[in-house]
Amino acid sequence: MVGLSCCTGDQRVTATGLSGRGISLSYSSPGAIVRNKTVTANVQIPGMQIRYTTDGSEPTLKSPLYTKPFSARGTVILRTFGPSGRAGNSVRLKL
Repeated sequence: MVGLSCCTGDQRVTATGLSGRGISLSYSSPGAIVRNKTVTANVQIPGMQIRYTTDGSEPTLKSPLYTKPFSARGTVILRTFGPSGRAGNSVRLKL
């Protein structure tokens, strides 16, 4: 049985029976707002993490974990990561 459900509100993304079937799931990009050089970010899927860089490089699992709004200058990149550490989409902000 192959099942897939997506998310609205606080629901979780679930997938069953997809291994080896050529189905690819991708994570949504983080949402971001910049006000007075302060970056505020969120992701709609529970369990996802946002990691970021302030030097214009692509975030990795070793990049700082977003936990609260932060001040920055230059180029900030935010990227989502799933519970397994799989990287998702990123968002580039020029401050």
